[in-house]
Amino acid sequence: VLHGIQSLGGRVEIATVQGAGTAFTVWLPLSVAMLRALLVRVEDETYAIPLSLVHTTCRLADHLPLNEASQSMHLDGRRLSLVSLRSRLGLPTPDDVSGHVVVLEGSAGRFALLVDACISQQEIVVKPLQRVRGAAARFTAATILADGSPSLILDINSLN
Repeated sequence: VLHGIQSLGGRVEIATVQGAGTAFTVWLPLSVAMLRALLVRVEDETYAIPLSLVHTTCRLADHLPLNEASQSMHLDGRRLSLVSLRSRLGLPTPDDVSGHVVVLEGSAGRFALLVDACISQQEIVVKPLQRVRGAAARFTAATILADGSPSLILDINSLN
């Protein structure tokens, strides 16, 4: 926990009074924000999606067949554009299409994002990223997950 707080530019003070207990005081910079996120997995990487943008999730197998030609699917009577996170990240697509679909509400409307798995919902601390020239604008920020591993927060509007 201390390492995570320090990596965000914060600090911790511990004050102990014998027989009375211990007080922990945590300082975090004002630039740090909390966000409720859906954690998804593609291959061995975990990515975070702001939960406020998630409409619903479902298993892909429950909504087959897909319209492969137009890269779309039908859900609740609506035709949604289907975007593979694997392909957007430049990863190879496996022969068997499986996984989960996350229906998102982006600036251009609702669309479906295909991921390998939906892991969990988690409250995360958001740390802004500085843009690197020439880098793909697929991520808005980063976070350190509860298990200590880093995770990038997806920029939903760059995926659709």
